[in-house]
Amino acid sequence: MRAVKRKILLNPGPTTTTDSVKMSQVVPDICPREAEFGHVMEYVTTELTRLVADPEHYTTVLFGGSGTAAVESVISSVLADDAVVIINNGAYGKRMCEIADAYGLCYLEFTSPPDQAIDLDALERYIQASDRTVSHLAVVHLETTTGLLNDIKAIGELCRRYRIDMIVDAMSSFAAIPIQMKEMNIGYLASSSNKNLQGMPGVSFVIAERSKLESLKNKKPRNYYLNLYEQYQFFAEKCRCALRLLCRPFMP
Repeated sequence: MRAVKRKILLNPGPTTTTDSVKMSQVVPDICPREAEFGHVMEYVTTELTRLVADPEHYTTVLFGGSGTAAVESVISSVLADDAVVIINNGAYGKRMCEIADAYGLCYLEFTSPPDQAIDLDALERYIQASDRTVSHLAVVHLETTTGLLNDIKAIGELCRRYRIDMIVDAMSSFAAIPIQMKEMNIGYLASSSNKNLQGMPGVSFVIAERSKLESLKNKKPRNYYLNLYEQYQFFAEKCRCALRLLCRPFMP
């Protein structure tokens, strides 16, 4: 086989892959209508889940799209009429606010300096002062813009006291920094195939407790392609015939 010239890509991502990852793609085509494809998807979702939670009670929902697709799926799918507190201390916290705004959701923006630890006392006072019931809190674990590592375990404890579901953007931390969803009280975790997994970009995923995903069943969908419950339900029932996983037409 002809050798492929490798380049070192210096943009964030990372988008440069190892030779082993690159060559692992050179395999016979797998038909997405066959059981083999379903087995591959089942293996991938189980092993991704195992990194942060017990696959018996948690599961991974895959999407064809960048990490933003997974974050948008959670924010647009899980919220009802209550408010979500979004911690904005970097570009990706700001992006979550923009997603919530695009869907017309009720969100409360808690701003924090991008170069300092989050003031947990101030965050608690902010939650207490809300005149709306806060059902969710969204935070970026590791802000790529500055490298700031937010203490999601402490924030999770705060959420536990107020019965708030925590949404975590773990793009830059998943598979590099230890995470245990149950211990840290993480309701939904979003990440992607590249970054620390060092796989090919283009696949994002959401990890959540199965019971939480089931609770979304009767929520009115706000979108089609990124509907978290529908994607979860499709895999739960038809994993062995998972044609729709990455074969749906990509939408803008």
